[in-house]
Amino acid sequence: MSDNRKYIHPAEEMQERHEKKRMMKKKKKRIIFMLIILLALIAVCMLMRYLEIGLVKKNTDSSEAGRESAQSSAPEESLTTDESSETEKIAVQLRISGSTYIYADKVYTLAEFEKIAEIIDRDAVVIELCDDNAVADAVNDMHSMLDGLGIAYEDTVYSGLSSENSEISRQDSEV
Repeated sequence: MSDNRKYIHPAEEMQERHEKKRMMKKKKKRIIFMLIILLALIAVCMLMRYLEIGLVKKNTDSSEAGRESAQSSAPEESLTTDESSETEKIAVQLRISGSTYIYADKVYTLAEFEKIAEIIDRDAVVIELCDDNAVADAVNDMHSMLDGLGIAYEDTVYSGLSSENSEISRQDSEV
């Protein structure tokens, strides 16, 4: 009985197979964990992009792409001319209803809208404040915030029209 083969006890053989299976499970768990983390990071990035939250502040007058993104986020903008100057001004409609501020069909608090107003070009934008049964304090808070930022504004009464149609209704009322 002089075999050159080494004898392996069945218990040791089973233990080695078990150890290999355990290592494979560990590797699979690591891969799944990494995929979950990757998917979570992608979801957070997409959410930040959707909410326009980021590390870099968008500057609307630095490039053409910035202008396009500012115009696409405010579909109720229209071009008007200011009587005091020859430059074109963009009228941005902000509806104040109760104590809420509605801009581009989204509801904002005063602090949230202040962040948006900080990036607006003060020389090219006039904000139309549309009073839709607004609370006096909400209107006064918006006036003081816009005065503090140096942004021009006009007070109008909400007629349910977009800014393009309200321009026509204002011209009709002036005649």
